[in-house]
Amino acid sequence: MRRPRRGVLRLLALAVLLWPIWPVTQGFAQDDQDRFEFGGDLYAAGEAPILRGEAAGSLFAAGERVRSEIELDGTAHLAGRAVGVAAPVGGNVYAAGWSVEIEAPVAGDVSAAAYMVEIDAEVAGTLRAGASEVEIRAPVGAALLAAERVRLDAEIIGDARIMAEEVDWGPGARIGGVLRLAEDAAAPPPSVIPPERVERVAREPWEHAGPGPVAIVIGAVLGVLGTLGAVVLAQALFLGAAPGWTEALAFDLAERPFRSLGVGFLTLSALAGSIPVLGITLVGAPLIVVSILAIPIAGLAGVALGAWGVGAALWRLANRPAPGGFWLRLLIGVIGLVALGLLSLIPIAGWVILVAVTLAGLGAAGGRLAGKA
Repeated sequence: MRRPRRGVLRLLALAVLLWPIWPVTQGFAQDDQDRFEFGGDLYAAGEAPILRGEAAGSLFAAGERVRSEIELDGTAHLAGRAVGVAAPVGGNVYAAGWSVEIEAPVAGDVSAAAYMVEIDAEVAGTLRAGASEVEIRAPVGAALLAAERVRLDAEIIGDARIMAEEVDWGPGARIGGVLRLAEDAAAPPPSVIPPERVERVAREPWEHAGPGPVAIVIGAVLGVLGTLGAVVLAQALFLGAAPGWTEALAFDLAERPFRSLGVGFLTLSALAGSIPVLGITLVGAPLIVVSILAIPIAGLAGVALGAWGVGAALWRLANRPAPGGFWLRLLIGVIGLVALGLLSLIPIAGWVILVAVTLAGLGAAGGRLAGKA
């Protein structure tokens, strides 16, 4: 019976060791799939996709640095740390990143969210930007801006709403419509817009709608009690359904703690690693839900059985006779759970102890189940 157990453990160990290499091999295998076309639209992803080629419909691209140099008839959807549009876009641009720069004309709207948004080419539609800094150096149709600092050195043909702490009005700044400006921002000079077309907008105070301190404390206490109740219930189920098996598991934890810890680590790793594997196979994708549900159940079982092992060890250290009834056995589990809770309060080391005991409890159960298989 030991040979099958060794075989299972070796397979689990091999899976855990090879799993970090899998994404790398997949990256080499899928290099030619970083970019493809479908229905006239272009889809691209990679570390730094620089998109060149013939005109396309719409573009969907993501990466660490994304730069579009393809003329588009449709819409550009771009996400990355640094995003740049360097070819004309016939539709709208939706961009998100640390920096977004529009270097070519856009016939539609531009909606951007970033730390820095720079407009260096004409935007015929509305510019919507949420950023720390926004710089406009080319004409835009209308502007809706929320930022810490805005620098305008071009014409806004229509209306503008600027909510910023600081606004710099460059020599080329012009606003053709109505300007709605934050009440604490500096007034624009008359060369930018006549004063009668400027409306001041009050900043709305931030209202904290979250729970108060009493509600937070009560919620935390109820959460802890709920967790303890779930662990005690799990212990009661184990002791009621398999009392002899549970007591033998405490012996495994005491005699072979490091073996139980290793098996628990492999078991939990296998459960977590099965999620992307099932997703890759496509056929097994529906079983992902089972794996996701199995992980918290396995963690709960590990805590319950590990705490039972701690309680049994303390019971033996106190030279107490072996428990003979269900409630006394459950009391031992509760004692172990309280002891484990106190140990977990130790800074830094407490969390390590809690995780180790949980993995050991799960490993002891997994080792016994594999031994019977």
